[in-house]
Amino acid sequence: MKHYPITVLGLPLGTKTLAGMTQANKEIAEADILCAYKKTLALVGQNTKKSLTLGVPLDASLPSLRALWNDGAKILVLALGDPLFFGIGSSLAAHFQKHDLRILPTVSSLQAACARLALPWANVRTISLHGRNLKEALHTLNQALLDGSPICLLTDKEFSQADIAAHLTAKHYACTMHVFTGLGTEEESHSIWRIPGDCPESPTDLPVTILLEPEQVKQPLLGIADSVFQKRTSCFTRRPVRAVALSYLALKPQDILWDIGAGSGALSIEAASLLAKGAIYAIEERAERIAQIKELLKDYPIPIINPVAGHAPDALIDLPDPNAVFIGGGLAHDAQAILEAASTRLTPGGRLVASCVLLSSLLACTQFFAEQNWPSESILLQTAEAKALSIGSHYTSANPVYLVLGTKPLSA
Repeated sequence: MKHYPITVLGLPLGTKTLAGMTQANKEIAEADILCAYKKTLALVGQNTKKSLTLGVPLDASLPSLRALWNDGAKILVLALGDPLFFGIGSSLAAHFQKHDLRILPTVSSLQAACARLALPWANVRTISLHGRNLKEALHTLNQALLDGSPICLLTDKEFSQADIAAHLTAKHYACTMHVFTGLGTEEESHSIWRIPGDCPESPTDLPVTILLEPEQVKQPLLGIADSVFQKRTSCFTRRPVRAVALSYLALKPQDILWDIGAGSGALSIEAASLLAKGAIYAIEERAERIAQIKELLKDYPIPIINPVAGHAPDALIDLPDPNAVFIGGGLAHDAQAILEAASTRLTPGGRLVASCVLLSSLLACTQFFAEQNWPSESILLQTAEAKALSIGSHYTSANPVYLVLGTKPLSA
Protein backbone atom coordinates (compact mmCIF):
# COMPACT_ATOMS: atom_id res chain seq x y z
CA MET A 1 0.00 0.00 0.00
CA LYS A 2 1.23 3.48 -0.86
CA HIS A 3 2.07 5.72 2.06
CA TYR A 4 1.71 9.46 1.55
CA PRO A 5 4.07 11.73 3.51
CA ILE A 6 2.42 13.28 6.56
CA THR A 7 2.13 17.01 5.90
CA VAL A 8 2.79 19.22 8.93
CA LEU A 9 1.63 22.77 8.25
CA GLY A 10 2.65 25.67 10.46
CA LEU A 11 0.00 28.37 10.78
CA PRO A 12 1.01 31.97 11.58
CA LEU A 13 1.09 32.84 15.30
CA GLY A 14 -2.21 34.33 16.42
CA THR A 15 -4.24 32.74 13.64
CA LYS A 16 -7.99 32.99 14.41
CA THR A 17 -9.42 32.06 11.03
CA LEU A 18 -8.21 30.30 7.90
CA ALA A 19 -10.24 32.59 5.65
CA GLY A 20 -8.05 33.90 2.86
CA MET A 21 -5.17 31.54 3.69
CA THR A 22 -4.71 30.01 0.24
CA GLN A 23 -2.09 27.37 1.02
CA ALA A 24 -3.74 26.22 4.24
CA ASN A 25 -7.11 25.76 2.55
CA LYS A 26 -5.48 23.97 -0.41
CA GLU A 27 -3.74 21.51 1.96
CA ILE A 28 -6.99 20.93 3.83
CA ALA A 29 -8.87 20.26 0.60
CA GLU A 30 -6.31 17.65 -0.50
CA ALA A 31 -6.12 15.84 2.86
CA ASP A 32 -8.17 12.84 3.93
CA ILE A 33 -7.72 13.41 7.65
CA LEU A 34 -6.97 16.54 9.70
CA CYS A 35 -4.94 16.22 12.91
CA ALA A 36 -4.28 18.95 15.48
CA TYR A 37 -4.62 19.87 19.11
CA LYS A 38 -8.16 20.87 20.09
CA LYS A 39 -7.79 24.67 19.85
CA THR A 40 -5.94 24.51 16.54
CA LEU A 41 -8.43 22.05 15.04
CA ALA A 42 -11.25 24.46 15.93
CA LEU A 43 -9.78 26.97 13.46
CA VAL A 44 -10.92 24.77 10.58
CA GLY A 45 -14.58 25.23 11.59
CA GLN A 46 -17.34 23.17 10.00
CA ASN A 47 -15.77 20.61 7.68
CA THR A 48 -16.66 17.25 6.24
CA LYS A 49 -13.12 15.95 6.67
CA LYS A 50 -12.38 13.24 9.19
CA SER A 51 -10.32 14.54 12.07
CA LEU A 52 -8.12 13.29 14.91
CA THR A 53 -7.81 15.48 17.99
CA LEU A 54 -4.32 15.09 19.36
CA GLY A 55 -3.86 14.68 23.10
CA VAL A 56 -1.31 15.99 25.56
CA PRO A 57 1.15 14.36 25.78
CA LEU A 58 1.28 13.49 22.10
CA ASP A 59 2.48 9.91 22.68
CA ALA A 60 -1.06 8.82 23.56
CA SER A 61 -2.27 9.82 20.06
CA LEU A 62 0.61 8.36 18.07
CA PRO A 63 -0.81 4.81 17.68
CA SER A 64 -4.03 6.21 16.14
CA LEU A 65 -2.06 8.54 13.88
CA ARG A 66 0.23 5.76 12.72
CA ALA A 67 -2.72 3.42 12.08
CA LEU A 68 -4.37 6.01 9.84
CA TRP A 69 -1.08 6.55 7.99
CA ASN A 70 -0.57 2.78 7.58
CA ASP A 71 -4.02 2.60 5.95
CA GLY A 72 -2.81 4.97 3.22
CA ALA A 73 -4.61 8.12 4.36
CA LYS A 74 -3.39 11.55 3.33
CA ILE A 75 -2.82 13.19 6.71
CA LEU A 76 -2.52 16.92 7.42
CA VAL A 77 -1.24 17.98 10.84
CA LEU A 78 -1.90 21.61 11.75
CA ALA A 79 0.33 23.52 14.17
CA LEU A 80 0.81 27.12 15.28
CA GLY A 81 4.20 28.61 14.45
CA ASP A 82 7.17 26.60 13.22
CA PRO A 83 6.36 22.89 13.77
CA LEU A 84 10.07 22.10 14.25
CA PHE A 85 10.62 24.79 16.89
CA PHE A 86 9.82 22.81 20.06
CA GLY A 87 6.62 21.80 18.29
CA ILE A 88 4.75 18.79 17.01
CA GLY A 89 7.06 18.45 14.01
CA SER A 90 9.96 17.60 16.31
CA SER A 91 7.88 14.95 18.07
CA LEU A 92 6.76 13.36 14.81
CA ALA A 93 10.34 13.34 13.49
CA ALA A 94 11.27 11.13 16.43
CA HIS A 95 8.64 8.53 15.47
CA PHE A 96 8.60 8.58 11.65
CA GLN A 97 11.27 8.42 8.97
CA LYS A 98 12.29 11.82 7.69
CA HIS A 99 11.11 11.02 4.17
CA ASP A 100 7.67 10.22 5.59
CA LEU A 101 7.21 13.83 6.75
CA ARG A 102 6.57 16.97 4.73
CA ILE A 103 7.13 20.05 6.90
CA LEU A 104 5.74 23.45 5.86
CA PRO A 105 7.01 25.98 8.43
CA THR A 106 6.13 29.56 9.25
CA VAL A 107 7.63 32.19 11.57
CA SER A 108 8.44 30.83 15.05
CA SER A 109 7.84 32.62 18.34
CA LEU A 110 11.62 33.12 18.62
CA GLN A 111 11.76 34.86 15.23
CA ALA A 112 8.71 36.97 16.04
CA ALA A 113 10.10 38.10 19.42
CA CYS A 114 13.53 38.90 17.97
CA ALA A 115 11.90 40.83 15.14
CA ARG A 116 10.16 43.08 17.70
CA LEU A 117 13.61 43.94 19.12
CA ALA A 118 15.56 43.97 15.83
CA LEU A 119 17.72 41.32 17.52
CA PRO A 120 19.52 38.81 15.23
CA TRP A 121 18.31 35.41 16.38
CA ALA A 122 20.98 33.15 14.88
CA ASN A 123 23.01 33.16 18.13
CA VAL A 124 20.09 33.19 20.58
CA ARG A 125 19.93 30.09 22.78
CA THR A 126 16.43 28.70 23.21
CA ILE A 127 15.06 26.67 26.11
CA SER A 128 11.56 25.26 26.42
CA LEU A 129 10.34 24.93 30.02
CA HIS A 130 7.02 23.32 29.05
CA GLY A 131 6.29 20.08 30.85
CA ARG A 132 9.58 19.97 32.78
CA ASN A 133 10.10 19.66 36.51
CA LEU A 134 11.56 22.68 38.31
CA LYS A 135 14.92 21.13 39.14
CA GLU A 136 15.58 19.92 35.59
CA ALA A 137 14.40 23.19 34.05
CA LEU A 138 16.56 25.42 36.26
CA HIS A 139 19.61 23.21 35.69
CA THR A 140 19.18 23.64 31.92
CA LEU A 141 18.69 27.40 32.35
CA ASN A 142 21.81 27.72 34.52
CA GLN A 143 23.93 26.08 31.83
CA ALA A 144 22.59 28.46 29.19
CA LEU A 145 23.32 31.51 31.34
CA LEU A 146 27.01 30.64 31.50
CA ASP A 147 28.16 31.76 28.04
CA GLY A 148 26.62 35.24 27.99
CA SER A 149 24.45 34.72 24.87
CA PRO A 150 20.90 36.07 24.60
CA ILE A 151 18.38 33.45 25.73
CA CYS A 152 14.82 32.74 24.59
CA LEU A 153 12.60 30.99 27.14
CA LEU A 154 9.33 29.34 26.18
CA THR A 155 7.38 29.07 29.38
CA ASP A 156 3.95 28.49 30.91
CA LYS A 157 2.07 28.94 34.17
CA GLU A 158 4.39 26.49 35.92
CA PHE A 159 7.34 28.82 35.30
CA SER A 160 6.06 32.38 35.46
CA GLN A 161 8.16 35.44 34.66
CA ALA A 162 8.26 36.20 38.39
CA ASP A 163 9.72 32.74 39.14
CA ILE A 164 12.38 33.17 36.48
CA ALA A 165 13.22 36.71 37.61
CA ALA A 166 13.62 35.52 41.21
CA HIS A 167 15.96 32.73 40.11
CA LEU A 168 18.08 35.07 37.98
CA THR A 169 18.30 37.55 40.86
CA ALA A 170 19.44 34.81 43.24
CA LYS A 171 22.16 33.88 40.73
CA HIS A 172 23.26 37.56 40.41
CA TYR A 173 22.57 37.40 36.68
CA ALA A 174 22.22 40.93 35.32
CA CYS A 175 20.09 41.27 32.19
CA THR A 176 17.14 42.92 30.53
CA MET A 177 14.10 40.64 30.52
CA HIS A 178 11.64 41.07 27.65
CA VAL A 179 8.29 39.36 28.24
CA PHE A 180 6.06 38.82 25.19
CA THR A 181 2.55 37.45 25.61
CA GLY A 182 0.20 36.41 22.83
CA LEU A 183 2.66 37.04 19.99
CA GLY A 184 0.80 37.68 16.75
CA THR A 185 -2.59 38.11 18.42
CA GLU A 186 -4.65 41.22 19.06
CA GLU A 187 -3.80 40.81 22.76
CA GLU A 188 -0.02 40.87 22.14
CA SER A 189 1.94 42.71 24.82
CA HIS A 190 5.60 43.45 25.53
CA SER A 191 6.93 44.34 28.97
CA ILE A 192 10.54 45.09 29.92
CA TRP A 193 12.19 44.37 33.28
CA ARG A 194 15.65 44.93 34.71
CA ILE A 195 17.21 41.99 36.50
CA PRO A 196 18.23 41.89 39.34
CA GLY A 197 15.03 43.58 40.41
CA ASP A 198 11.33 43.04 40.79
CA CYS A 199 9.17 41.39 38.18
CA PRO A 200 5.46 41.48 39.08
CA GLU A 201 3.36 38.40 38.52
CA SER A 202 1.29 38.61 35.34
CA PRO A 203 -0.92 35.49 35.04
CA THR A 204 -2.13 34.87 31.51
CA ASP A 205 -3.65 32.14 29.41
CA LEU A 206 -1.75 33.42 26.39
CA PRO A 207 1.56 31.84 25.26
CA VAL A 208 4.56 33.53 26.90
CA THR A 209 7.95 34.03 25.26
CA ILE A 210 10.80 35.56 27.29
CA LEU A 211 14.01 37.00 25.87
CA LEU A 212 16.98 37.67 28.14
CA GLU A 213 19.61 40.15 26.98
CA PRO A 214 22.59 39.76 29.37
CA GLU A 215 24.84 42.55 30.55
CA GLN A 216 28.59 42.21 30.21
CA VAL A 217 29.74 40.07 33.14
CA LYS A 218 33.00 38.49 34.22
CA GLN A 219 33.25 35.07 32.67
CA PRO A 220 34.88 32.19 34.56
CA LEU A 221 38.42 31.56 33.38
CA LEU A 222 41.56 29.69 34.30
CA GLY A 223 44.41 31.39 36.10
CA ILE A 224 42.56 33.97 38.22
CA ALA A 225 45.10 35.94 40.28
CA ASP A 226 45.30 34.96 43.95
CA SER A 227 44.85 38.63 44.84
CA VAL A 228 41.19 38.35 43.79
CA PHE A 229 40.57 35.86 46.58
CA GLN A 230 42.94 37.47 49.09
CA LYS A 231 40.65 40.50 49.22
CA ARG A 232 38.12 38.38 51.10
CA THR A 233 39.95 35.55 52.84
CA SER A 234 43.23 33.79 53.44
CA CYS A 235 41.54 30.40 52.98
CA PHE A 236 41.70 29.42 49.32
CA THR A 237 43.54 27.05 47.03
CA ARG A 238 46.54 28.86 45.50
CA ARG A 239 46.81 29.31 41.74
CA PRO A 240 49.61 26.73 41.11
CA VAL A 241 47.70 24.13 43.13
CA ARG A 242 44.43 24.92 41.31
CA ALA A 243 46.16 24.49 37.97
CA VAL A 244 47.54 21.03 38.79
CA ALA A 245 44.35 19.94 40.58
CA LEU A 246 42.21 20.83 37.56
CA SER A 247 44.63 18.92 35.34
CA TYR A 248 44.23 15.87 37.58
CA LEU A 249 40.42 16.22 37.62
CA ALA A 250 40.34 16.09 33.78
CA LEU A 251 36.88 17.65 33.69
CA LYS A 252 34.54 17.07 30.75
CA PRO A 253 31.91 19.70 29.80
CA GLN A 254 28.96 17.70 31.16
CA ASP A 255 30.57 16.61 34.46
CA ILE A 256 29.17 17.19 37.93
CA LEU A 257 31.90 18.31 40.34
CA TRP A 258 31.87 18.19 44.12
CA ASP A 259 34.25 20.70 45.72
CA ILE A 260 34.40 19.48 49.32
CA GLY A 261 35.86 21.96 51.79
CA ALA A 262 35.50 24.66 49.16
CA GLY A 263 36.87 27.50 51.30
CA SER A 264 36.19 30.69 49.36
CA GLY A 265 35.29 28.81 46.16
CA ALA A 266 38.45 29.53 44.15
CA LEU A 267 38.71 26.10 42.54
CA SER A 268 34.96 26.00 41.81
CA ILE A 269 35.09 29.31 39.96
CA GLU A 270 37.97 28.24 37.73
CA ALA A 271 36.45 24.79 37.16
CA ALA A 272 33.28 26.45 35.83
CA SER A 273 35.17 27.51 32.70
CA LEU A 274 35.50 23.79 31.83
CA LEU A 275 31.92 22.74 32.61
CA ALA A 276 29.69 24.36 30.00
CA LYS A 277 27.05 21.62 30.42
CA GLY A 278 27.79 20.55 33.97
CA ALA A 279 27.23 21.63 37.55
CA ILE A 280 29.37 22.37 40.61
CA TYR A 281 28.49 21.87 44.26
CA ALA A 282 30.76 23.85 46.61
CA ILE A 283 30.42 22.20 50.02
CA GLU A 284 31.63 24.18 53.04
CA GLU A 285 30.74 23.80 56.71
CA ARG A 286 31.85 27.22 57.99
CA ALA A 287 29.17 29.88 57.64
CA GLU A 288 31.65 32.70 57.08
CA ARG A 289 33.21 30.84 54.15
CA ILE A 290 29.83 30.10 52.57
CA ALA A 291 29.19 33.85 52.83
CA GLN A 292 32.55 34.48 51.10
CA ILE A 293 31.60 32.14 48.23
CA LYS A 294 28.28 33.96 47.78
CA GLU A 295 30.01 37.34 47.81
CA LEU A 296 32.53 36.16 45.22
CA LEU A 297 29.68 34.94 43.01
CA LYS A 298 28.39 38.51 42.87
CA ASP A 299 31.61 39.41 41.01
CA TYR A 300 31.60 36.18 39.03
CA PRO A 301 27.92 35.31 38.43
CA ILE A 302 28.27 31.61 37.63
CA PRO A 303 24.82 29.97 37.79
CA ILE A 304 26.17 26.40 37.70
CA ILE A 305 27.94 26.86 41.07
CA ASN A 306 25.72 25.82 43.97
CA PRO A 307 27.02 26.70 47.46
CA VAL A 308 26.12 23.94 49.93
CA ALA A 309 26.35 24.75 53.64
CA GLY A 310 27.08 21.72 55.76
CA HIS A 311 29.54 19.22 57.11
CA ALA A 312 30.75 16.41 54.85
CA PRO A 313 29.84 13.60 54.55
CA ASP A 314 26.32 14.46 55.80
CA ALA A 315 26.01 17.43 53.40
CA LEU A 316 26.59 15.11 50.41
CA ILE A 317 23.48 12.98 50.82
CA ASP A 318 21.05 15.00 48.68
CA LEU A 319 23.52 15.99 45.95
CA PRO A 320 23.53 14.36 42.49
CA ASP A 321 26.27 11.77 41.94
CA PRO A 322 29.55 13.39 40.85
CA ASN A 323 31.86 12.56 37.96
CA ALA A 324 34.72 14.31 39.75
CA VAL A 325 35.47 15.21 43.36
CA PHE A 326 37.98 17.68 44.77
CA ILE A 327 38.64 17.57 48.50
CA GLY A 328 40.27 20.79 49.60
CA GLY A 329 39.54 20.56 53.31
CA GLY A 330 38.12 18.39 56.08
CA LEU A 331 40.50 15.44 55.78
CA ALA A 332 42.28 16.28 59.03
CA HIS A 333 39.22 15.27 61.07
CA ASP A 334 37.01 12.98 58.94
CA ALA A 335 39.26 11.54 56.23
CA GLN A 336 37.84 8.01 56.24
CA ALA A 337 34.19 9.06 56.33
CA ILE A 338 34.60 11.69 53.59
CA LEU A 339 36.62 9.39 51.32
CA GLU A 340 34.15 6.54 51.73
CA ALA A 341 31.12 8.74 51.02
CA ALA A 342 32.70 10.46 48.02
CA SER A 343 34.07 7.26 46.50
CA THR A 344 30.75 5.43 46.88
CA ARG A 345 28.84 8.15 45.03
CA LEU A 346 31.51 8.82 42.41
CA THR A 347 30.52 7.45 39.00
CA PRO A 348 32.67 4.64 37.51
CA GLY A 349 35.68 6.15 35.75
CA GLY A 350 35.38 9.29 37.87
CA ARG A 351 38.32 11.11 39.43
CA LEU A 352 38.85 11.98 43.10
CA VAL A 353 41.60 14.50 43.86
CA ALA A 354 42.56 15.39 47.41
CA SER A 355 44.73 18.32 48.49
CA CYS A 356 46.75 17.47 51.58
CA VAL A 357 48.93 19.72 53.70
CA LEU A 358 49.28 17.19 56.54
CA LEU A 359 51.21 13.95 56.22
CA SER A 360 48.38 12.19 58.08
CA SER A 361 45.90 13.26 55.36
CA LEU A 362 48.31 12.12 52.63
CA LEU A 363 48.67 8.74 54.33
CA ALA A 364 44.90 8.38 54.74
CA CYS A 365 44.32 9.01 51.01
CA THR A 366 47.07 6.73 49.72
CA GLN A 367 46.00 3.91 52.03
CA PHE A 368 42.35 4.33 51.06
CA PHE A 369 43.05 4.12 47.32
CA ALA A 370 45.30 1.10 47.89
CA GLU A 371 42.57 -0.69 49.87
CA GLN A 372 40.03 0.07 47.13
CA ASN A 373 42.41 -1.13 44.41
CA TRP A 374 42.03 2.18 42.60
CA PRO A 375 44.77 3.37 40.22
CA SER A 376 46.33 6.36 41.96
CA GLU A 377 49.19 8.82 41.78
CA SER A 378 50.39 11.73 43.84
CA ILE A 379 52.55 14.80 43.47
CA LEU A 380 54.32 17.15 45.88
CA LEU A 381 54.02 20.81 44.92
CA GLN A 382 56.65 23.14 46.31
CA THR A 383 56.36 26.70 45.07
CA ALA A 384 58.04 29.97 45.90
CA GLU A 385 56.79 33.46 45.13
CA ALA A 386 58.94 36.48 44.39
CA LYS A 387 58.79 39.17 47.08
CA ALA A 388 60.17 42.65 46.55
CA LEU A 389 63.05 43.87 48.73
CA SER A 390 64.44 47.39 48.96
CA ILE A 391 66.91 46.27 46.34
CA GLY A 392 65.81 43.45 44.04
CA SER A 393 63.61 40.59 45.23
CA HIS A 394 63.77 37.18 46.83
CA TYR A 395 61.59 34.07 46.75
CA THR A 396 59.45 33.06 49.70
CA SER A 397 58.48 29.40 49.84
CA ALA A 398 54.84 28.43 50.28
CA ASN A 399 53.84 25.45 52.37
CA PRO A 400 54.24 22.21 50.43
CA VAL A 401 50.99 20.65 49.16
CA TYR A 402 50.42 17.01 48.25
CA LEU A 403 47.86 16.24 45.56
CA VAL A 404 46.58 12.67 45.41
CA LEU A 405 44.53 11.35 42.48
CA GLY A 406 42.44 8.22 42.60
CA THR A 407 40.47 6.97 39.59
CA LYS A 408 37.42 4.78 40.22
CA PRO A 409 37.56 1.64 38.05
CA LEU A 410 34.88 1.33 35.36
CA SER A 411 33.87 -2.03 36.79
CA ALA A 412 33.31 -0.62 40.28
